[in-house]
Amino acid sequence: MENFPEMDDPQISSPVMNDIYYYMLSSCCKRKKSISSLDTLHDSILYNIQQRLTNTQDLQSWALSCKRLYLLESLHRKRLSLLRLHPVPLLAHRYPFLQHLNLSSCTFVSDEGLQYMGLYLGERLLSLNLSTVCTFSDVGLLVLSKSCTTLLQLDLSRCSQVGNLGIMALSHIRTLHTLKLNGCVEVSDSSIGFLAMKCRNLRSLSLKWCIGITDYALCAIGAHCSSLQELDVSYTEITNASIVAICKLKYLMKLSLVACSRLDDEGIIALKHASRLLQTLDVSRCRSISYKGVMELASEDFLLKQIIMSYCHLVADPMIQSFGKLKNLQTLHLDGCDMSLIDLGQIGKCCRDLEELSLSKCKGVRDAGLSAGVIGCPKLKSIDLTCCSGVTDKVLLSLGSSCTGLLKLKMESCCNFTEHGLKELCSSCELLEELDLTDSSLNDAGLLAISNCRYLKVLRLGVCEDIHDTGLSYIALNCLDLRELDMYRSVNISDEAIGVICSHCIKLRSLNISYCTKITDAALFSIAKLLDLRVLELRGCIKVSLGGLCSVAKKCQNLEELDIKKCESMEEYAPLILAQCCKSLRQVNLSYCSATDEGIVALAKGRCMQRMRLVHVRNVSVKGFSRLLLAGESLKKVKLLVQWKDSLPWQLIERVQARGCRLQWVEKI
Repeated sequence: MENFPEMDDPQISSPVMNDIYYYMLSSCCKRKKSISSLDTLHDSILYNIQQRLTNTQDLQSWALSCKRLYLLESLHRKRLSLLRLHPVPLLAHRYPFLQHLNLSSCTFVSDEGLQYMGLYLGERLLSLNLSTVCTFSDVGLLVLSKSCTTLLQLDLSRCSQVGNLGIMALSHIRTLHTLKLNGCVEVSDSSIGFLAMKCRNLRSLSLKWCIGITDYALCAIGAHCSSLQELDVSYTEITNASIVAICKLKYLMKLSLVACSRLDDEGIIALKHASRLLQTLDVSRCRSISYKGVMELASEDFLLKQIIMSYCHLVADPMIQSFGKLKNLQTLHLDGCDMSLIDLGQIGKCCRDLEELSLSKCKGVRDAGLSAGVIGCPKLKSIDLTCCSGVTDKVLLSLGSSCTGLLKLKMESCCNFTEHGLKELCSSCELLEELDLTDSSLNDAGLLAISNCRYLKVLRLGVCEDIHDTGLSYIALNCLDLRELDMYRSVNISDEAIGVICSHCIKLRSLNISYCTKITDAALFSIAKLLDLRVLELRGCIKVSLGGLCSVAKKCQNLEELDIKKCESMEEYAPLILAQCCKSLRQVNLSYCSATDEGIVALAKGRCMQRMRLVHVRNVSVKGFSRLLLAGESLKKVKLLVQWKDSLPWQLIERVQARGCRLQWVEKI
């Protein structure tokens, strides 16, 4: 069982459930031996305390400390995520108000499993997530659909085995509001058309990567799903004829047409007759759509708030100028577009209410134009300038003077700014929460400037070769709310910096110090202080050994992802230590390390272990890999060297794949 999520107040809707509630409440109060201070607190106060417990172990301890708190947790839980399906009967009894179930982390869910789930939870289940689970069939969906007739949300994304019969079976769920079928490649027009006729209450439908979908399916959706508000048909073969059908959806608010290569300007212009409630339009990677088509949608009649046209045709000034008619425009994404002919200052003149601007990997972004553009957008909260090499201090000065409410700034691979620009930016944009300066010209003076942003939560400093321990100490002493820190290949960072960071930034959940070759076990002893750490990447840290890793494993009980690839000094018993201490570990990379058969088998048996990368693992035999595949019942993906494919029994490979585990064979030197 995964984390205890935020819980809602129980809604006791029937006399029977009302009796259950008061019976359970009274039974836990019987036979009191003494009155404690806890007994004087009202349930509402205890519930407020419970809501503030976000750590898994804290919540488990809370629920198991006494009958009253156990009952309180049981009655308020509505959401549950499982790694295995077999506890469903017990959990259905324990949580009488359970309504939302996430099974996306389950390796194996059979047709029989769906049948039992429907038997125990069918009448009360409102949402179900089965994404990436590929071990049930259309028959299982049929049984599920007949049991869970009140379901509102269903996610079948990347369930590639689901076919037309399974989709047609969903027609039994007439209450369905949200359906995600992303990557269901076997689904075709006939089943979607049938579903559209039966499930007319659909509000959100996602058919991304459903390559069998054509105009016929969209015509059926347009004719029958009149309440649809969100539609995603990205990466499908629809044509302009589908746009005509989409225009019939008078309540449509969000439309995604990413990489629909057969659409052109004529189709986009047809959207002029679409819902006046349309707020989000995504035409990214539609190579046949030009700025002329998008211009036609710029009208005061539209409520468009988000326009996303990344990696599209050449854009020009008239399009930006036309956006001035869109009084509600807040988000504009032009990633990967050629901006050579654009005066970016027009963005500031025509899109003054813009809150999010993304120009990642755009060609021809000039400093002067961008500076003028951001000056005209004082409400800007997020800007992405990744790989915009022309960005200099001038842009940072403009952001600092005009966009004081900035929360997110990405400047990866921007090398032409200095610490002076950062100082002006950070002295004004004190609310900044996310900053990405990967592969930039950042130095210690720049880190001193950044330390002024005391609300910083995400800081990415990968491949910054001019930063040192001194600069990191500024961050550690001032940015105490940091949750994610990335220092990938920042080779001048040593144990001293890690020690200061871990002593002050105790809320860190993700730390990447891969290829920081000065790091030793001393740094790992410091990292062990981060009790809430979830992700740790140590790839290529050639000086760390089992002693330091053992300290982390014993104290960082919430660790979920660990990468020790190419840690050459790591002893072969490391996997065994991890298996014994890190019970929450979900993903591990042991490639190019030493291990033992017993170690990797023990690691694979972990109740949460789902992904293992084992390329060029030394000292492990064929028998060891065979035992690993048999033992890892929760494994969803294992990466192995292709040479083992012929050595492992084919019956074993088939058995593991049938269980829902994907084997990825790679050929690496």
